[in-house]
Amino acid sequence: IQCQRCVRYYRDFAGGHDLNAFRLRDVVYFGRFEDGVLENEFAGNLVEICPTGVFTDATLKRHYTRKWDLQMAPSICVHCAAGCNTSIGERYGSLRRVVNRYNHEVNGYFLCDRGRFGYEFVNSEQRIEECMLNGSPVEATEAALHLEALVETGNCIGIGSPRASLESNFALRQLVGPGNFYAGVGEAEWAVTLRALELLRNGPAKSPSLDEIEHSDAVFILGEDVTNVLPLMALRLRQAARQQPIEKANRARIPLWLDHAVRELLQDEKGPFFVAAPGATKLDDVATELYRAAPDDLARLGFAVAEAINSGAADDLPGRIAVALRSAQSPLVVSGTSCRTMAVVEAAAQVASALTTEGRPAKLAYCFAECNSVGLALLGARPLAEAFSANAETVIVLENDLYRRAPTSEVDAFLHSARHVAVLDHLTTPTTAKAELIFPAGTFAETDGTLVNYEGRAQRFFQAFVPSREIRASWRWLSRQDAHLDDMVSAIASEIPALAGIEHAAPSRKESGKIAREPGRYSGRTSMLANISVHEPKPPDDPDSALAFSMERSEERRVGKECRSRW
Repeated sequence: IQCQRCVRYYRDFAGGHDLNAFRLRDVVYFGRFEDGVLENEFAGNLVEICPTGVFTDATLKRHYTRKWDLQMAPSICVHCAAGCNTSIGERYGSLRRVVNRYNHEVNGYFLCDRGRFGYEFVNSEQRIEECMLNGSPVEATEAALHLEALVETGNCIGIGSPRASLESNFALRQLVGPGNFYAGVGEAEWAVTLRALELLRNGPAKSPSLDEIEHSDAVFILGEDVTNVLPLMALRLRQAARQQPIEKANRARIPLWLDHAVRELLQDEKGPFFVAAPGATKLDDVATELYRAAPDDLARLGFAVAEAINSGAADDLPGRIAVALRSAQSPLVVSGTSCRTMAVVEAAAQVASALTTEGRPAKLAYCFAECNSVGLALLGARPLAEAFSANAETVIVLENDLYRRAPTSEVDAFLHSARHVAVLDHLTTPTTAKAELIFPAGTFAETDGTLVNYEGRAQRFFQAFVPSREIRASWRWLSRQDAHLDDMVSAIASEIPALAGIEHAAPSRKESGKIAREPGRYSGRTSMLANISVHEPKPPDDPDSALAFSMERSEERRVGKECRSRW
């Protein structure tokens, strides 16, 4: 087999350099020139790209299961704010595999390695699997009653999380009241996040999808290491660097699907691509020009570019960037919250605004830190610093480790001042170690919910399997036990105008027949539980979605539609 599909993808598309095809007489070897792991952030896609199975998923190999024996569900990656669509597979109560689920406007055909291989925390030995009260296991009913009693005493606050679903954050907000709901995000990051969201909602520039980013023909990155924050955006930006030179192929009448001929014509030619960041980034190799500076100086460069767009100056770096952006048909400005500097995101918005004024409608993409940073901001949470000074008697922490959000001394003083601390989380953390009451929260593979990505696209994820023991979705612990996902979604849509569109992120469970999670060849249903009973049990019911925990299906409809939040 000498198709070289792996090398063409890895080197030409993903920008990797440490995989190649080597030949000795009549033998071809695909690999690295020296021992070591593949360095590119998108190497895991070789598993799906290779038509022969030479590349295999090492995480799946440790607990191998045939793909027709995996119980699957559509999901959303939780490792960054890109919102990549995935399909997750379970067997014997553990998550075994994550593969790409095609979405033209988001991740297309690819996933980053973080999203593909970063699921092992679901099967971690550090999982919290039962309710704990003062260090001892308790029944779920007793724990729920204890939490209810703490809330009824009053003076209770809740701290949300940018990695928890909209439903879980909203349930906590409803439990403690909107005025007592705080964002579990560091003060500087939260302020910049709110400002960036305000600029997107009120500014003239559109927040683009990942597909629109790929088709931009001039790029200006200001103050952000995109590969580190949103890897799939970085992969799309790498393709954007080819958009302007591709016009040569169109003029030569070379069809774009004939990739080898197009690359032979273009060679190493790149379009205008400017990177201004505090340090080196993985996109530097496709940049037209680089600029290294402190955050405040980066902001000054951004404002200078906006001024040059308005004035027509072209004799220095801001002028050259301005000319390239002004000459493009689809210019793109990328920034984000990594610098923790308000002026940087404002400068990026100023550049996009100047381009729009000059008749070149620009797109403005902000990189947010976590999978639901935008969703949490749209819920109107108050800053974390205000929670530290609230003198609350009871604190409820949702899927968050506060020691990663603020200095240790401040968190210690805050938790020590509260008489009662309740935590809902998947894994043990320094915050759970300080808690009086602990609830086992379900992960993305064990629950249903909605996330809002960097562009404001609300997307639904669905549970692949029923968790063992007392693990439940956080929103179930915090709301009525008989509540359904549709009820939570409707409540959010009616109370938060900016999130009214989330009802259209996926069909209601009442609007569709059941869709099988298990493929037709799924086997071993009886033997899986033979140590308990040789009789095949009834599959568990899913009251929250149109998916069935079996091979049987009724009317089949498409699930996983997405919508944009109504900013």
